[in-house]
Amino acid sequence: ASPQTAKAPAPKPAELRPVEPRNGQPAGFTPPAGFTPANDDRQKDYKTLLHSLNRRASSTVYWVIAFISLAWIAGAGGLANLLFGPDIWKIRTFDQFFARPELIGLAVAAIVPIILFWAFAAMIRRAQE
Repeated sequence: ASPQTAKAPAPKPAELRPVEPRNGQPAGFTPPAGFTPANDDRQKDYKTLLHSLNRRASSTVYWVIAFISLAWIAGAGGLANLLFGPDIWKIRTFDQFFARPELIGLAVAAIVPIILFWAFAAMIRRAQE
């Protein structure tokens, strides 16, 4: 018969306790300002809070949309020239314009997206505020 080895009882898990602060940190240690939560409503510096509320959003989005709008109009003019020929540049009155319904469709296709571009730009600017 072989001798049976008695198994030692498994060690009991350590009791759970709260994590203690490290020796170098006081109990009320807070991380640097760059690591605070975005929704922290405890502002320590009143001037910083006031400055963040008074900061104006950048107007760069309007300049970008102005450039895109000009490019869109130039593209619509180039497309009109390709589709309908140089005769479209000889239109001088509204009667001549309304006599060609394809130009009305082209005008709508050129103007409506520009209105949407500016609406999106206004929403982006408001979101930055």
